[in-house]
Amino acid sequence: MAVDTASVAGIVAGRNPLEYDPKSPYTLFLFQVLVIVVLSELLYYPLSKIKQPKVIAEVIVGILLGPSVMGRVPNFTDTVFPEVSMPSFTLVANIAIILFLFLVGLEVDVPFIKKNFKIAVTVGVINMAIPFALGCGIAKGLYNEYLSPEESGLSFTTYMVFIAVAMCVTAFPVLVRILMSLELTKDRVGIITLSAGVLNDLLGWILLALSITLVNASNPVNTVYILLLAVAWFILVLFPIRYVLCWLLKSDIARIKSGERSKPSTLSLTVIVLLTFVSSFYTDIIGVHSIFGAFLVGLIVPREAEFSSLINEQLEGIVSGILVPLYFTLAGLKCDFGLLNTGIDWAYTIGIICLAFAGKLLGGFIGTKLFGLPNRDCLTVGILMSCKGIMEIVVLTTGLNAGLLTPKVFSIFIVMTLVTTFLTTPLTKLAYPKWYREKIAETSINESIKESASISEIKEFKGTEEALFETGDPLAPTSSSALDHSDKRFAFSLSVKDSNT
Repeated sequence: MAVDTASVAGIVAGRNPLEYDPKSPYTLFLFQVLVIVVLSELLYYPLSKIKQPKVIAEVIVGILLGPSVMGRVPNFTDTVFPEVSMPSFTLVANIAIILFLFLVGLEVDVPFIKKNFKIAVTVGVINMAIPFALGCGIAKGLYNEYLSPEESGLSFTTYMVFIAVAMCVTAFPVLVRILMSLELTKDRVGIITLSAGVLNDLLGWILLALSITLVNASNPVNTVYILLLAVAWFILVLFPIRYVLCWLLKSDIARIKSGERSKPSTLSLTVIVLLTFVSSFYTDIIGVHSIFGAFLVGLIVPREAEFSSLINEQLEGIVSGILVPLYFTLAGLKCDFGLLNTGIDWAYTIGIICLAFAGKLLGGFIGTKLFGLPNRDCLTVGILMSCKGIMEIVVLTTGLNAGLLTPKVFSIFIVMTLVTTFLTTPLTKLAYPKWYREKIAETSINESIKESASISEIKEFKGTEEALFETGDPLAPTSSSALDHSDKRFAFSLSVKDSNT
């Protein structure tokens, strides 16, 4: 039997390492990973200097390597990203996004939502409702212009829901990193944005699951069944499975608390990752995207002793540093700006950018204004909530794979995502400058000093009163004078309250 020495000996036997071989598909895959990660890091370096998130660099790398730029170079795509290699590349990229959405779930601070529930609900819901409504409006034009109902078999209602979801989401992971880079996590604007962003994220995944359900359901009855199965799994994960998981991890958490261990055990990590894959498998087979199941598991990992943060640290390096760039580069590879070759294409592009930004800005402004904050603060919350980034790319890629978006509309929304995400940081710094933050901090300090002085005066007055009543001195006040003294104390407390008000 003859042996293919080229595939065994490699380049020594004359094999071309960039020629895709089904017997060793990982050879070309490793080269693709190397190119993507290196280019992403090189492009991210200048972008990081202007406080831009890494996802922008990763998508731009995909656009540069795709049909818009390098794809126009003869034989480049056939050599580096041949069509036969894309199934294995896509497989790894989708595993990456499953693990990444699990990490996003880990970052959701449920106690933080409960603590700021009122403002989170108000700002989060209004901030989604306005762009959702605007998305429903522009969906009609996109449906008539770019989609053929006869060929796609897609109803306008399903299409409208998805476009509206794509317009109203906020990228919570990117938002957190922007707030950290601007040192706003402990600022009142940062707290409001984080609270609303967490809720926005949760509602966004639910709405995305709903839109994918509508696509996968062949009739209205199936839609109800899929939703019931999804709700049943949601309840099962949040209650019985969460309790069992906490019980299994109890001893490991105890060791971390006592200092016996510095990080979760391999067994704990294995159980959590396997549960993530089980949940992703279930949500995928019932007709909801697998990323929704991964996100759910991230929510139920115990937060005690910073256990969820330690799990995040163990996985984030390989997932965010190596695997996730593949997914976002894949999104860029599917984007072809050459398709946007008419005036109406760019008119829709500019219109969608304006509507997406204005809707989030207005929603954040109105929601925050209801709590009486200054206009500058409300404006800043609206700008921050307009950040799209990672969440939007996942939504768009999911829609493209599900047949909800054509390549042209996908490219339009990619442009919108890059523009709105890029503008978030500079506009935030413009609307909420350092001098304004220092002025707020100075005002807060002065108010605290006044409040402390008032409290110390009350304590001093109370101490004097107690000393007078406890002494046996014949000069101590009688009951009538004590009554007068009590009246004076009441009047004093009112004056303090009025001054604080």
